[in-house]
Amino acid sequence: MSKPLNEEIFVEFKSDLAERKNEVLLQVLELLETFRSDENEKMARISSELTEILENEENLEKI
Repeated sequence: MSKPLNEEIFVEFKSDLAERKNEVLLQVLELLETFRSDENEKMARISSELTEILENEENLEKI
């Protein structure tokens, strides 16, 4: 039997979500590394997606 169409779409969406979650985690780690560095000249670039996540206090506390 083949999977119902909804299940196939959900599996694809779930994998996309997992990839985005990993990307956001890497962005957070890079941002923390930038803040930790002693170089004052280094600028931090924050993506709009990461900005949205950091604006939510619950997410910020989790990070």
